[in-house]
Formats: sequence, C-alpha cells, structure tokens
Amino acid sequence: MNRSPNLLKQILVAIVSCLAVILIHSIAPIQAQSQPVVAVKTVYYPIKGATAGQLRQQMNQLGPISQTSGQRFDARTDWYVRWNYQYLSQANSCQLTAIRVRADVSVTLPQWKQPANAAKGLVNRWNQYIKALRLHEDGHKDNGIATSQEILQLLKRFPAKSSCSELGVAANKAAQGIISQYNQRDLDYDRKTQHGVTQGAVFSG
Repeated sequence: MNRSPNLLKQILVAIVSCLAVILIHSIAPIQAQSQPVVAVKTVYYPIKGATAGQLRQQMNQLGPISQTSGQRFDARTDWYVRWNYQYLSQANSCQLTAIRVRADVSVTLPQWKQPANAAKGLVNRWNQYIKALRLHEDGHKDNGIATSQEILQLLKRFPAKSSCSELGVAANKAAQGIISQYNQRDLDYDRKTQHGVTQGAVFSG
C-alpha cells in the first residue's frame, strides 16, 4: 500500500492581467462593478477500487501534480484574479473608471466510481473524507474570491494621479500586493490545517 505523507496540496496561481486601457478626455462619473465576477468550477478525476488500499493507490497515481514540487496530491485549488479598467483624464489629473474584476476558481477532486458491491463501511468512510476534503479546498476558494473583492475595492477608491501612466503602474502594483498577501494566507492556512489533516481530510490505505 502506498500512503502519501501529505494528502493535499493547494497550488496558488494568481495570473494578473490589466486589459483595455483607454484614455478618455471627458468628464464622467467613476464606473465600477458592485461585486467582482466570480466563476467556480469543479474538475473531477475518476478513481476506482473496492478497498481503501486500492483507492489510496489510485489517488497516489492519478491525483493532480504540484507545479512546484512535481508531487501528486489528492486535491488542488487554483485561483486566478484579473482586472481591467479605463482612464478618465481631465486637466492635470487621471483617475480610474470602468473598473472590472474577475476571479476564476478551479477545484480538482477525486471521484470514486463505486462498484455495485462496495462495502458500506468503505462508502461511509469515503463520503466523510470527501466532505472534509471539500471543506479544506473551500478555504482556498474563499481566499481567491476575497482577493478579487479587495482588489475591486482598492481600484474603486484608488486616488487620482497627475499622469495616467503613473496611475496604471501604481494601481497594478497595489493590486499585485493584495494577491501576494492572499498567497501567503493560503500558505498559512495549509500550515495551520496541515493541508487539511486537522479538518479530517485524511484517507489511508
């Protein structure tokens, strides 16, 4: 039987893009979303087996691969935050307008193709494990969504600058700082929960 010392790994990927920057020479109110657009999807990789050992081995062989260590883990959450805006230029001042922020979250989980004669005890054990696994990954998902919310609020109240180029550099740097903060929160969350172990996300063979 193969047993993973760490059953979970959440890979933090924050891809930032600032798009469609347009210079506007007019007086207009600042426009922005009330909330970021959030898209969450769950991706399943199928596993099969009739014993705990077989399921453990399948996850060891088929689980998502860490982009940093190259190891396989049972589950993974990726979040991507991106934003775009336009410039409102008037007199010697430039401010942000038409602000849009989007968060895309992808959660990868195992899905057991249960045999018709699966033992009831194993089914119950698996269901408890998946529930705990989802709980842990939800923590990472929530961090990604919170990142997008903070970035939106930051850009909505970002002070005007004397030039649009200066404004763009400053706004993007500040938003990237928020991403760095939440990347660290994800790392701290994994350390605190031992990658979900303290939340019950443990499945040994």
